[in-house]
Amino acid sequence: AVCSKDERGVCLMLGERPDDTRFAMGATHGIELGPLFSSWDASPEAAGFFGTGPEMETFAAALQDIWSTFARSGDPSCDAIGHCPPYSPDQRDTLLIGRECKVEQAPLDSFRVIWEGHPDESVGEW
Repeated sequence: AVCSKDERGVCLMLGERPDDTRFAMGATHGIELGPLFSSWDASPEAAGFFGTGPEMETFAAALQDIWSTFARSGDPSCDAIGHCPPYSPDQRDTLLIGRECKVEQAPLDSFRVIWEGHPDESVGEW
């Protein structure tokens, strides 16, 4: 997802959940809401879906720090991740949110390069 406020873009990816397994349905729309709103263990079904335990609590605290800081300022830089530079096509700094929350330059770039050779004319210029 790329979000922007006042011309500042941020690229983010949700990765593996804190307990070493992938989210049951992958990185679906809204998968971050359980940890974001501290409801990952609100029911047995939620706990089975999101995971539980100290690592999930740490993950949720980091996610809440990132989201609330971004909502207030348009910049997700916070204690949980440190400085998060704006996204640019040259650097491709991407915020990875998962077991470890960090900024990485051009993750999965080999996949992006493959797609560059097959532009979708229905969306116009890149």
